Amino acid sequence: MARSVHQILGLLGTKDPAEVLVYPLVPASPPPPPPAPVSTAAAARAAAWVDVWGADFGRLTASVTLAEKDALVAAGAREQPER
Repeated sequence: MARSVHQILGLLGTKDPAEVLVYPLVPASPPPPPPAPVSTAAAARAAAWVDVWGADFGRLTASVTLAEKDALVAAGAREQPER
């Protein structure tokens, strides 16, 4: 279940979404291919990180889902292409 903007802001210790930066936790460029074959389960776990974003306020960071990131941005948070 996605957290509300109010809940995420509470975790970060702010009431103003404009003070929050959101950014993808996975780098924009794809990582180099692994040297050995990768199991299907490992590939699925790695692919799941694409939809995980970071939300920063000062020295505090929370991981948020894509839906939570979209809600934060709609409330006024600043989206960054990378950290």
